[in-house]
Amino acid sequence: MGLGIDIGASAIKVLEVERRGEKVRVIGGGRVRWQDYSGQGDERASQQRALMTILTHAGEKYGTAYAGATGRDVNLRFAQVPNVPSGIQNLVAFEVQQIKGKTGAVYCDSALLPAEQGAAELPLLVGLIRTEYADARVAFLHQCRAVVRDVVPNSLALYEVFLQSPQCRPGETVLLADIGAENIDIIIVEDRRLAFARNIGGGGKSCSEAIASMLKVPLAEGERSKLEAGDLSRAREGDDASGRINQVLLNSSGQIASLISGSINFARTQTKRPLPVTRVLLSGGGARLAGFDRFLADMLKLPVGAFDPFEGWETSGSGLPESFFAAPSDLAVAAGLALMASGKPATSLSFLPQQMRDEREFRKRGTVAIAGAVLLLLAALVQTAGAIGSKGEATDRLGKVRSAKSDLDANSARCAELIDERDALRRKIDLLCRESESGGFLLRAFQAAREAKPEGLWITDVQLLPQSGEEKLPRGFRVILKGLIEDPEEGKGSLQDYIAALKKHPLGLGVRSSRFEKQPSTALFEFELELQ
Repeated sequence: MGLGIDIGASAIKVLEVERRGEKVRVIGGGRVRWQDYSGQGDERASQQRALMTILTHAGEKYGTAYAGATGRDVNLRFAQVPNVPSGIQNLVAFEVQQIKGKTGAVYCDSALLPAEQGAAELPLLVGLIRTEYADARVAFLHQCRAVVRDVVPNSLALYEVFLQSPQCRPGETVLLADIGAENIDIIIVEDRRLAFARNIGGGGKSCSEAIASMLKVPLAEGERSKLEAGDLSRAREGDDASGRINQVLLNSSGQIASLISGSINFARTQTKRPLPVTRVLLSGGGARLAGFDRFLADMLKLPVGAFDPFEGWETSGSGLPESFFAAPSDLAVAAGLALMASGKPATSLSFLPQQMRDEREFRKRGTVAIAGAVLLLLAALVQTAGAIGSKGEATDRLGKVRSAKSDLDANSARCAELIDERDALRRKIDLLCRESESGGFLLRAFQAAREAKPEGLWITDVQLLPQSGEEKLPRGFRVILKGLIEDPEEGKGSLQDYIAALKKHPLGLGVRSSRFEKQPSTALFEFELELQ
């Protein structure tokens, strides 16, 4: 079984599937819209409520998950490396380092893509993700009680689900575009091989923003006008406002179509291949704008259709309402992530934080060492049985058994040492993580306190203390903020403004006054800051 979590700019989609050979069965899932473009409320809190609603409703049946990543913090690039098996790993490492260059704080991973047999060069896909974004995504999922197995680009999830679809045919070159609210993920599949992957900014929200700007109305009203506009590809008679909305939609849709069209030429430049695209498949909520498929087909002069990720899947026993599958193309990325979590992905490229990747590799090495010890034990047992069955060779057999036992003891001792080293390393990692997280929280809280500070107020001391008793914070820390203020009366003037400013800060701080001491011209104050 595998769980896929797709956190989009306006909705969160979760899907759990089970693979049995070529058969795929949907077990469960959920879809919650967390963003209505009203501009009210905290986005992070809304996302957390949406995901917790899905996971809590599912109970304990959900297991480890694959989560998707896209947007401006994710960058996918292509390179070509010589097809020399003896030194391919060194060539890949060199090419990745050249691409990474001076890009700053990023996690980087790469994947060699399949090529035609005997090709002189192999395509190399390199993925980069900002460390701050990756760490925040994993921390958010952990706070929602999701067990994260890996974080991967949305485009690879799109390829995974397309590869399982009857729409993926040998000898054909197809472009798939998943159009979300703010991002577009594009892949080109040539003869069932991933030939190109890209994520670019843009999507359905740009249409809503254009309408809202033209009508001078809030974004939420612009979104409603877009959904009520009707078929984009058909001329309509109506009032002047309807005509203007239709023209704005045509212009915005033209920009999206240009991004898709331009991606074909960009792919040919990066891969150095002709990539003769014969048709286009669309998925994502932004692709459901009425008439957009026909509009795009006219621009590209290619057949364009909607991609159904559930074609050939068993969905009847999932217990989900029929409305859940009413717009199947919206769930393409979530379906691909679930498939990746349920088996070995066709293309592996990980955006996990380095600490989690190191722990995963360490567990693999420990498993290999234990498996080796078990094999040695089995070998010793086989040799012992042979010695008992052949009395004439008892002396020689006994010597071999003793030698094997000596090797087994040495390997067992080494396994014990490895386990001790693993436990010690895990304790160090936990300590380092706790220290770095506490320091990061202190710096962010102090920065928020400085940004919100009015005139006539001075911060004299900032302390980080462990949370006593039952932990109220995710990591168990609180910040004590001390200072002086010219206004000697609590609850009046600039002190009250300061408390209000701290509570409204984007960091999401809770403020509790634990001390206020008047003096002739100033007053001492002490706050406790905590995450909401």
